[in-house]
Amino acid sequence: MIASASVLAVVCAAEAAAYDAQAAVRVENVKLQWNIPAQPLTDALIAWSEQSNYVVLIQDDLAAGVQSQALMGAYTSFEALERLLSPSTLTYKIRNETTLVVTPRPQPASMTVPAETSNAASMRSTQSAETVEDRDDPRQSRPRLGDEEAANEQDQVVVTGTRIKGARPTSPVVTITQEDMRLQGQNNLGEVIRALPQNFAGGQNPGVAFGAAVGSMQGNSNATGSSALNLRGLGSDATLTLLNGSRLAYDGFGQAVDVSVIPVTAIERVEILLDGASAIYGSDAVGGVANIVLKRDYDGAELRARVGAATDGGYEQQQYTAVAGTNWSSGGFLITGDYSHNESVRAKHREYLEHILNQNLTIYPEQTQKSALFSAHQEAGANAVLRVDAFYADRSSDSTFQTSPSSLIQQERDSTIWGVTPSFEVKLPGDWSARLHGAFGRNEALLGQPSFSVSTGEQISNSVSESFNGALAAGLEAEGPVFNLPGGESRVSVGGGWRESSFDRRVVNILTGSVSSELDAEESSYHVYGEANLPFVSEDQNIPLVKRFTLNAALRYEDYDSFGSATTPKIGALWELAPGFNLKASWGRSFKVPTLFQRHLATSLTLRTAAQHGAVGAPPDAQVIFFSSGGSPDLTPETAEIITAGFVAAPEFLPNFTLEFGWFDIDYANRVERPISVFTQALSDPIFAEFVILNPTVNEQNATFAAAGLPAGTFTFNQAGAPYDPAKAIAIIDNRFTNVSSQSVQGVDLTARYRTELRGGDLSLSVNGNWITEGTRKLTELAPVEPTAGVNFWPADFKGRLGAGWSRDGFTLNASLNHTAGIIDRGVTPNVKRDSMTTVDLVVDYQAKLGVVGDVGFNLAVTNLFNEAPPFLAPPISSIASLLVNYDSTNYSALGRLVSATVTKRF
Repeated sequence: MIASASVLAVVCAAEAAAYDAQAAVRVENVKLQWNIPAQPLTDALIAWSEQSNYVVLIQDDLAAGVQSQALMGAYTSFEALERLLSPSTLTYKIRNETTLVVTPRPQPASMTVPAETSNAASMRSTQSAETVEDRDDPRQSRPRLGDEEAANEQDQVVVTGTRIKGARPTSPVVTITQEDMRLQGQNNLGEVIRALPQNFAGGQNPGVAFGAAVGSMQGNSNATGSSALNLRGLGSDATLTLLNGSRLAYDGFGQAVDVSVIPVTAIERVEILLDGASAIYGSDAVGGVANIVLKRDYDGAELRARVGAATDGGYEQQQYTAVAGTNWSSGGFLITGDYSHNESVRAKHREYLEHILNQNLTIYPEQTQKSALFSAHQEAGANAVLRVDAFYADRSSDSTFQTSPSSLIQQERDSTIWGVTPSFEVKLPGDWSARLHGAFGRNEALLGQPSFSVSTGEQISNSVSESFNGALAAGLEAEGPVFNLPGGESRVSVGGGWRESSFDRRVVNILTGSVSSELDAEESSYHVYGEANLPFVSEDQNIPLVKRFTLNAALRYEDYDSFGSATTPKIGALWELAPGFNLKASWGRSFKVPTLFQRHLATSLTLRTAAQHGAVGAPPDAQVIFFSSGGSPDLTPETAEIITAGFVAAPEFLPNFTLEFGWFDIDYANRVERPISVFTQALSDPIFAEFVILNPTVNEQNATFAAAGLPAGTFTFNQAGAPYDPAKAIAIIDNRFTNVSSQSVQGVDLTARYRTELRGGDLSLSVNGNWITEGTRKLTELAPVEPTAGVNFWPADFKGRLGAGWSRDGFTLNASLNHTAGIIDRGVTPNVKRDSMTTVDLVVDYQAKLGVVGDVGFNLAVTNLFNEAPPFLAPPISSIASLLVNYDSTNYSALGRLVSATVTKRF
């Protein structure tokens, strides 16, 4: 609590009349001329207060010994205040129409700045859900502080990766704000995540072309046209995605979450934890966690229109967005709607795809999406608040591809996604708080694949796959202090909850009306967890080389109605050696439950000849009973052990500079996979021996039919060319999903940012890079070790982004250099290292008030300025090379140079 005895009011009695609420003149969006020399912060704030007509409240201990930098030039009042505070670890919050409070800065990191050392240049990238999102527009995201105690409470923000207020993260966290997105020319979250160096663009993304799943475990596909995070390249189902801390319904037939359904205009920031976190969040948090944080306290309205296209052809874009919100004394709401459409990109639009016989084949689908989001909060008395977030999206997508020269497939996708996440938080005595929350939603995906004869144009087949994912969850959490340690107050978070996931899927043959596959499954679980933040050393103890030392520990227990229980621990340490120099490390275990698709997929039993599976010396008429696909109810969770370590430097002798280096090691075991990668070698390669029963008895054969749910002697498919004869069956081959694979990933991240003044404006430099130093997997225990980094259809071993921006008086020029290393092409013998790809993005942005036009913004974005083409890669299936793209669509984009223009009008 900010007691009156310890508060310095930066206001002089002689000037008190200037702060009368009715007489004060505030020019928050108008540039004023400032001339405040470098001096003690208290004196600088007095000078700022006199010119801005705001009262400033600051604790004595926060102001003591703090020096401000000089302020000269034309800035809005809030821009000027940010500059005065920038050398310190302080920020500010609006208390009311006449008063603001200077407070310690919240902890989340910007996109390239460590969480605990972010500076003023990245302040807009480090705000919590309750702090100011954009000072240039004082209508947006302003918190209302009822009293000093409330102001102090709001300082204790919660960062993704912990549930304890005010805890500093011991794992790397990067944050991308809406402003970051705008200045990078990104207009949906799919574009945002694909540009992140720590994310792999394979998995479930609209640019992934047919054939990219060859030799990969990633599930590289474009089943629904969605965009899903795939941190560290571990798979889209191994990254957990949250909306304001709540789970969302899965997409398609995997456990990925479609981030593109959330309109960018409703987002304040996206926090991304680059570490496993099952001890906090449960299943799926293996590669990392992404939390989409929505705006709060938005007051105003905005209309936005965008058009764009690829200069080589295709990808013509339109996007129209509206957002409005308002606040009252005890609550507020925001509502936004978005419509977007892009045309397809076809082979004929790219010269390097001349080898494709049908030039109308799609390399990027046509997509149309309509989405809406509503977010509201309402205080319930003095100590409670009710919040609710709801969204809805409808998307259609079309593309054309070929799997054989004789047939053409027209893929038609339609998805409907919605979710509602209410919560009720109450303040308890003793600085404790409790939160009751829930989530429910549904993802419906319809995938139609009619195929046509290339020679006659007649329809050959038409199958429709319908997938329905449901999500229900409820939880109760409590957080607060428990006892004091030498380094300060220890806090804990405890809680529990229940979750249910459901998945229904039908595959229908439209021509015959028959159902070829049907699945109806659900799974529920409950959990309890505890987390503690333990500050053992503080700067007051004056211990050399130990300014602060904190441990964070968490433990979570979950019980599932399928496989049983899972217990996951995590412990992290933060050691501040000296002001601006920190070491941090973490160790933990994470897990991912098998998908309902993997557990309950109907079994296909196929009769084949032994020769088709590579049998040597077998009779010509020898037969094989083959589990060609199918789920297994006996699957157990995938498990991972994850270690991270790193350091953060923000030296006092180099203001506005931060650097973070991090190392990670992920050992991922019991991965669910179909174990037999090459069917034709199932009986000749010893690595598949554990999945083969040789010379099966009649009883073993009958047990196989029973396991497939078929009458004895009945097959889903007969490809043997003869009736089944138990006496001729020399093997049973089992290729159903099983816990068989292991994977290992090690690497380093490097992020840095520097800001300085240049020619009356701000110059900012940033870098974000990810190196995978080693990535390997073993498909089975006896299988050889295979690379999973730097090879085709797996993440490149390096991906980085270098940025430079200059801004002044609402004008910003921003440039980015993007580099993705070359990969080893395993589609040719001997293997060949292919070229890397380097592109340049350029954004010109202007936000201002223009006379009668009012508050407007203009944004011109050019991505891949020099129109670089993706590096050549041999098509993955040589027999149909003329039907496949000749580049790695999981690592490199074929969109080429994109030019877009956006106009924004604010009210």
